[in-house]
Amino acid sequence: MQEDFTLPTHEYKLPEYEDQDKKLGPEQLEIVKTQLDDFETISALSLVSNLRNGLNSGNTRLPLGTLIHGTTIENLDSIAKHGVMSGEFFGKPEDGETHYCADFYKVREDSTIASYTEFISSPEESSSLKMQSAESKKLPSEKRGGDYISIIIDSEIPEVQGLIEADPYKPDTDALFEGIVNPESLPAEKGSKKAERLSSILVGMPANTIAGIIVGNNIAVDLERIELIKNSFNNGVAIYDIQGNPIFLPENTESN
Repeated sequence: MQEDFTLPTHEYKLPEYEDQDKKLGPEQLEIVKTQLDDFETISALSLVSNLRNGLNSGNTRLPLGTLIHGTTIENLDSIAKHGVMSGEFFGKPEDGETHYCADFYKVREDSTIASYTEFISSPEESSSLKMQSAESKKLPSEKRGGDYISIIIDSEIPEVQGLIEADPYKPDTDALFEGIVNPESLPAEKGSKKAERLSSILVGMPANTIAGIIVGNNIAVDLERIELIKNSFNNGVAIYDIQGNPIFLPENTESN
């Protein structure tokens, strides 16, 4: 069935899984196609992002529910062009639990870049043990991730609310994701405190929802890599270090 599935553009190609459990049936393919069609429609819109405007002007506030995706510089050109998408739409097999979804962390309360970095850098208590936060394994933080990059996504844009609802961590989505994502395999149980900080959106979020970028400490002092990031986004996205200091502001290039 997957071989007969028509994707919106020739750039997308689903992986050829041998494992039947990872293959999509006709109903699941239709759900994915509908979400991908909506994704493409929104990608073509000129979206107003208050979060992007704020970050571009030096305001480091991250509202409750802001989405953060961790990546490395090698993936930025694709993200700048398409957005944050599941690699499965580019033919890359995934071994994770959230098939055909792009994974994000959610800001748990109104924060600044600096306070969010402090939160994810602090150890979490699990019974009698202190463990590093889940976020610090993928995002730049005080303790690690000097070569990591955080992509900040504006989750408050009205036009993207439909996309965001297709999230297996949200209540009442088990039927939607049946045959796509097994809720029992999610890294955190639905409704748990940990799950409140996680999001997996079917297909992903388009490039025009990207509001800003946070870079790890190694990248922050590497002018060559900063230039690569600026060029990937055509100098249109603000870049900050993990303490919230602006490295590049599109509306004030003198700050770079």
